[in-house]
Amino acid sequence: GINAEYMGLKEMQAGVRAQLTETSEKMGDRAKVMEANIKECNKDLLTLKNTMKTQTGMAYKQSQRKAMMLIKKKKLYETQYNNLTNMQFNIDTVQITTEGISDAIGVANCLKQTVAIQKAAMQHINIDELDDLQEEMQDLMQDQEEIQEILGRDYSCLLYTSPSPRD
Repeated sequence: GINAEYMGLKEMQAGVRAQLTETSEKMGDRAKVMEANIKECNKDLLTLKNTMKTQTGMAYKQSQRKAMMLIKKKKLYETQYNNLTNMQFNIDTVQITTEGISDAIGVANCLKQTVAIQKAAMQHINIDELDDLQEEMQDLMQDQEEIQEILGRDYSCLLYTSPSPRD
């Protein structure tokens, strides 16, 4: 049934969850390295740009080639960074989906058990008997209300009324 299958799935998912978490963390670490490399390239490009302002001739051409290499390197790092963050996002999405499925199975299992318990409990309840008890309770409450009304009558009105003529 669902219970045995759920327990097997739960064990498998624990292994998968650990693997997904580890992979996501590794990709996050690698993305941080790529991000640091991109910042380093930006810093080097800024330094080179400032240096090129004062250069002319061959020195300028060399700096220009170096700048082109840095731009290519930066582009490579940016591509790797984007790929890593996209893959990490996909892995995180799979992990969330896997956990959602696990939760749904757990809820379904709980619902199935709860329905079974409620069905068993309902077998001990006689609806006709409950209806009769409810009617008896209403009758008793009406009788009690009538008794309270009788006991709560005001006698003062009887004291001040004139006697009725008798024939």
